[in-house]
Amino acid sequence: MFCSGAIAGREQSVERHPTLGTRVTVRQWRDGSLEVHHEGVRLRYRELEVRPPKPPKPAGPGRRSVKPSSQHPWRRYPAVLVPKR
Repeated sequence: MFCSGAIAGREQSVERHPTLGTRVTVRQWRDGSLEVHHEGVRLRYRELEVRPPKPPKPAGPGRRSVKPSSQHPWRRYPAVLVPKR
């Protein structure tokens, strides 16, 4: 989780922790301390020195542009542009 320049990672424990994508509440007190809450339960966390690198995205099929063939019905009639008023 990333919050105003601080990076925090949740600690592994036996307590129930939020799943990826759920909302948590981060409170920063005047003394600089942080609290992380999920559904009213305070979570343990630790601040990280650097942000972990993002995993590379899997290479999937790219989007192809599809051009109608020369026999397509759209090509039977010439394009007519309507003049603007």
